[in-house]
Amino acid sequence: MQGHARHDDLTEEYAMDLRPKELDFTLGGETYALRCNFAVLADVDYVYGGVKNALNAGSFYCALTFLTAMLNDAHRRDGSKTRY
Repeated sequence: MQGHARHDDLTEEYAMDLRPKELDFTLGGETYALRCNFAVLADVDYVYGGVKNALNAGSFYCALTFLTAMLNDAHRRDGSKTRY
């Protein structure tokens, strides 16, 4: 195929790392691995009636909503019943 790169022709220069990015966050003496995934977006969507509405709000409350959703997701992954 002319004009299209084949998969085996691609170099690391064009490769994308699609694994979820994590950020260690310490709260109350415990460290959580935070990531923004679809579960987090679903929680934010529920609170704001749409992720776009949350992003347009641009408020401190919005940032806390994302943080809370990421903390709750970390608890779910760890099997903890704790929720914020």
